[in-house]
Amino acid sequence: MENARDAAVAIDKVSPSEATADLEQWMNRQLCASLDHMGKSISAIGLTRRREEFFQEITPRRGSVVASPTIDANVQPDYFFHWLRDSALVMNALALAIERGYANETACRHLQDFVEFSLETNRLDGPARVATKGVGETSRPELARYLRSRRELEAVVGERVLSEARFNPDGSLDILKWARPQCDGPALRASTLLRHIPLFERGGAEPARELLRADLGFALGHIGDPCYDIWEHRFGHHYHTRVVSLAALTRGAAWARGAGQTAEAELYETAACELRRQLDYHWRAEDGFYLSAIKATTTPADVDLDSAIVLAVANAGLPNGRHSVLDPRVQSTLERLEDLFISLFPINRSIGPGEVPLLGRFRGDGYFGGGVFLISALAAAEAYYRLARHIHVEGTLRVDDDNQRFLERCGLWELRGRGPEAVLREGDERRAVAALFRARGDSILKTLSRYTPPSGEMSEQLDKTSGEPSSAQNLAWSYAAFVSAFAAREKSLRAE
Repeated sequence: MENARDAAVAIDKVSPSEATADLEQWMNRQLCASLDHMGKSISAIGLTRRREEFFQEITPRRGSVVASPTIDANVQPDYFFHWLRDSALVMNALALAIERGYANETACRHLQDFVEFSLETNRLDGPARVATKGVGETSRPELARYLRSRRELEAVVGERVLSEARFNPDGSLDILKWARPQCDGPALRASTLLRHIPLFERGGAEPARELLRADLGFALGHIGDPCYDIWEHRFGHHYHTRVVSLAALTRGAAWARGAGQTAEAELYETAACELRRQLDYHWRAEDGFYLSAIKATTTPADVDLDSAIVLAVANAGLPNGRHSVLDPRVQSTLERLEDLFISLFPINRSIGPGEVPLLGRFRGDGYFGGGVFLISALAAAEAYYRLARHIHVEGTLRVDDDNQRFLERCGLWELRGRGPEAVLREGDERRAVAALFRARGDSILKTLSRYTPPSGEMSEQLDKTSGEPSSAQNLAWSYAAFVSAFAAREKSLRAE
């Protein structure tokens, strides 16, 4: 066996140990803590956020998901909103937890409440809001510039509602200016429904299907539209929006065909093909990474290396091909991101051989210090776990010029001569390569475990030098990202 010795060495490096057992114990504790903390953002009907300067008292309704349940007006940033994107990912994590047995099935009521709340927000009407309540007001004249104009609010009607990005968790329109439109929320919500449709239909199939049709219709109608990105600060055409829309429409086509809706399926398939064509323009071969944005009006050039790529791949969850974890170009982008954040973050400079750095967003990020974003770090871990799963089950790995540096980074340089489709031998070789990828995911979680308090609380960021929590407290999306990464790791250990 040509690589028997290499395989044996790899297995020895990542074999179960006391350190691995300790990490798994922490993961199990953190899973429970994450589900508990995430649950505090779902249907948080016992909380009220007061924005006295805008004459607002916001009490969430059932089915809403606040991005952060912090209600102290002195704590910033204020994330007491229901974001379409965040809520879709939280519901996906909750449904995944129910399916895997991490959460009790009584939590299914939250899924049905979420569908009903989402349908109600879809029916919001800006002109009606202005006619009955007027536009927003403030007690502080210097804050008036943050209020949306009458004209802007009156334009929020029909399909425009789905590009709102966020609502108040009491089900009302947000009266504050924000980065709008955003087009990824409906696509993410559609994928969440389609991935777990039996759970969402338990309370009755029609509400879930009505929401699904609306979200797929929105994704279908906006595949070529520019919008704001996942970070809500750049306007243009974004990799994340396009990839999650591709995933939603691909799943939607399969769902429609299964329901005998051939015409709708063909529309979704045609749109998915167009998105794949558009996504080809995001590849920057000379630099070895996918561009997060092209034709972006607020960036100096289309040269941005951004962890939004890794989030797109994790959130979309495509099983194979381009824009999945098996895409050599995605792997190359991940390798370039790791290099970037080793150089930028002091917290990463002490990592040892085989350890993986924690990711931030992009070079020059100044938001609350521009540190480690937990959702980005956890998305990278999930990517490695998905690779481990694929190797464990399928035993193949695409090898080409695009992922040479990635394979070397992972200690798999011997595979370079076995492309374009390396077929790993069943048994030791597959286990060894799968274990290498799993160990890289574990490295990320091991580092995070050192900066996570015993309470399991997770913020939006970690300081890039000290590792102290920063930015939003108790971010629901951070907990959802941990649940998704945990589930991917567990699945990588199973052979079915």
